Amino acid sequence: MDEVLNYVYDVLKKDAFIQSNFENRIYWYEPSENDEVDKAFIIIDPLKPFDTMHYASNTFNSKYFYIQINIETYDWTLAHQTLSNISELLCNHSLVPQNDGLDDYFEDTKRYVVTERYYGTPTILNKN
Repeated sequence: MDEVLNYVYDVLKKDAFIQSNFENRIYWYEPSENDEVDKAFIIIDPLKPFDTMHYASNTFNSKYFYIQINIETYDWTLAHQTLSNISELLCNHSLVPQNDGLDDYFEDTKRYVVTERYYGTPTILNKN
C-alpha cells in the first residue's frame, strides 16, 4: 500500500496547480500536530486493503486499490478546482473517481471539505 500512497503523492506533488496552492501540504492519513493546517491541505487516505484479481498459475496478477483524497480549505472555489484537477491527474494514472464522497462546510473549523474516492491499479503497478 505504501507504494501506491507514494505514487499518488508524487503525482500530486509534481502538478503545478497543486504545488502553487498547497506547496508541501499533502499528507497521508491525517496531518500530524506539527503539520501546517492553517492553510489549505490535501490528505491521501487508503480506504481498505487492496483487492486481488485475475488469478492464474497460482498467482494474483492484478491488485486494485481504494483511496480517498480529502481537500480542506477556507476557499470553496479552490476546493472544487483542486478536486477537478486531481480527478483528471489520477484518471491519467488509472485511478478512476467513484460516485461518492463529501462536499461540505464545517462551521466548527470554518473549512470546506471536499473528498473523492478512487479505485484502480496505478499505472506504475501495471508495468509487469
